[in-house]
Amino acid sequence: MPLELPSPAGLSLRTIGLVLAAVATLAVAVMGLGALGFSFDPFDLQGRKLDRALAGQATAKAEGAAAAIEAAGSRDTTTRVEVALNQRSAAQERLTELSAATRSAPDANEPIDPDRIDRLRDFDQQLCAIRPAICAGASDPTAATRDAGNGPAALPIGRTPAG
Repeated sequence: MPLELPSPAGLSLRTIGLVLAAVATLAVAVMGLGALGFSFDPFDLQGRKLDRALAGQATAKAEGAAAAIEAAGSRDTTTRVEVALNQRSAAQERLTELSAATRSAPDANEPIDPDRIDRLRDFDQQLCAIRPAICAGASDPTAATRDAGNGPAALPIGRTPAG
């Protein structure tokens, strides 16, 4: 007569052995199928992981594009500041020349003659070539606004108004 030991859950050792054998067989089957390339992912954990990786990649690309745009804007701003400084310097040089020429002109204290008017007009045109926005006509108030945006086109970097 076999020796029967009472189990705590009221199950016999034979029933417990069969359950353990079934679980072991199932585990071996899942591992064998996994070795053959089958995957058991009932909660789609791999798909979620892939989705997170793709979202991270898209975020990194967007941040990289934003950084590139910011760098381009910074370069553009630097170029515009350099152009403005060059234009200001050229205007100051022309103004200094004009002041010196006006003070030392033989007719500085006499009524304005046509030659002097021509010289003044020439200096005005040189100033307008440096920065067209300062020469907007008083009759057209939108001209100053319209011409204010063409700074880099007015005087390229490294060029003087005369050449």
